[in-house]
Amino acid sequence: MRPGFSTLLAIVALLAGGALAGCSTESSEGAKLQQGQSPTERLMRLMDKDQDGKVTKEEFMSFMSQEFDRIDQDKSLWLSPQEIKAWDLGL
Repeated sequence: MRPGFSTLLAIVALLAGGALAGCSTESSEGAKLQQGQSPTERLMRLMDKDQDGKVTKEEFMSFMSQEFDRIDQDKSLWLSPQEIKAWDLGL
């Protein structure tokens, strides 16, 4: 069965959570702005590179590719069950 929009949104939200957890170089001002943002707003900020308020397919695919590379700890170009489990847990 093909995943629906809500499933896709949940996957992207999990990925964004991992990406946000990995961003430790943000200024305190940036961190304050993020605290007042909804998960959707944070996700848009991460994916919308040209900041036009829309996420193009290219921006979305770039974000997903970067997340795949981050999750693929051994750089094997495929995700093992262990890598997926660690990602799922936010480790």
